[in-house]
Amino acid sequence: MALAKNHDASRFNPVLATAGMEPTAWVFAGGDFQENSFDAAWLAETDLIVGVDYGIVHCLAAGVVPDIVMGDFDSVGASVLADSRLAGVQRRTYPARKNSSDLELAMEWAAESGIARVVLLGVSGGRSDHHYANWMLPSQARWPFAIELIDATVHAHVVTQQHSLEVAVRLGQTISLMPMGDVLGVTTHGLEYPLLDAHLRTGSSLGLSNIACKKLIDVSLRRGRLLVLCVKADESLLF
Repeated sequence: MALAKNHDASRFNPVLATAGMEPTAWVFAGGDFQENSFDAAWLAETDLIVGVDYGIVHCLAAGVVPDIVMGDFDSVGASVLADSRLAGVQRRTYPARKNSSDLELAMEWAAESGIARVVLLGVSGGRSDHHYANWMLPSQARWPFAIELIDATVHAHVVTQQHSLEVAVRLGQTISLMPMGDVLGVTTHGLEYPLLDAHLRTGSSLGLSNIACKKLIDVSLRRGRLLVLCVKADESLLF
């Protein structure tokens, strides 16, 4: 992990470094990116920074140098790739004509590399088809790691049978539960409208806009994949 010279590791946020979930890969994709969606102080020494195509620009803007860059690099100019800060950075180049997006290939790399937790940034905005594809990628059951997605409005967690969720939130914070396919046995604690062994069907809005009534919530399920979106109350960071 390479950090900007002004990085202060003592400001590391323990909430985001869930115990037993390291190593973490912070994957910067090429969608919209707001600098308040990321803080280098969240990084642990063992974390890896991945720049995916135009996500390289987001990495550098956030004050971090990626450990690896990958993609077909059709969205970044030669001047970005020639940036002296990228000298010596591992690079994986893919053809423009391929069967997977650059972000999906990055997630496959993470799965092959033994990563335990992947945090996706720069996944929202831009073309609607790209936005939708980015947010649907975590719905695939083949990913072995815990997955989070962060953009300007939400910090989302993918909940599975293997990866339940316990997270600190603000009282009154909006929490939405969106099924990624049919989800069975959803049970929540700490929400104003609790669920007990609930069945959330594809496209259901049953879990939309719940409210945190405790400062710690937990969500578990028996089968399926559930997206738990913690909505930011304002432009400040979620944690």
